[in-house]
Amino acid sequence: MIRALMHPAEATLSAKGSKFVAYAAPFLDVQEREGWLRSIRALHPKARHVGSAFRWDLDWERWDDDGEPSGSTGRPILHALQSAEAVRTGVAVVRYFGGTLLGVPGLIRAYRGAAELALDAGTWAAFVPQKSGWVRCSYPELDTALRWIRETNGRVLEQNINQECRLHVELPLDQWSDWEARCAQYGSPVQLENP
Repeated sequence: MIRALMHPAEATLSAKGSKFVAYAAPFLDVQEREGWLRSIRALHPKARHVGSAFRWDLDWERWDDDGEPSGSTGRPILHALQSAEAVRTGVAVVRYFGGTLLGVPGLIRAYRGAAELALDAGTWAAFVPQKSGWVRCSYPELDTALRWIRETNGRVLEQNINQECRLHVELPLDQWSDWEARCAQYGSPVQLENP
């Protein structure tokens, strides 16, 4: 079951004197990840490495080894996200070197293990696939459009309110056809435009 993290979580793992502090966080927008990573780095200015991975959906994944040997850090964190069937979620693992080299296999185990602990500590919910588009309506129909958005568990991402209103919305994928049917059935001045 594909799922999304509901609240930030963290965990710590020790391996041969090195300390790995893992942070897992939910994301509403892909752009949030850079600011989130900066905040983790600010919390740990003396850390040697902050490896990370993000999984927005099944087709959008990113990882970063942050100076550790290639493939030893970001990819194992990503594998933890994939195993958890997580989307809209990121994990950053901060490493404090303890004086003993772990080797690539040891780094892989430690980074993935820390990520798994943080993900296990989280609260999860089933993920409902979303689709975004634009709702266009006249100002008098704005209340109707907003009511429909609430009724279909959608959310407004961006809005431009004038005589002609445009709302960039994200709707559950299974509600998209319901929106189109409502507009067609009622001949409504509320229109849904595909992205």
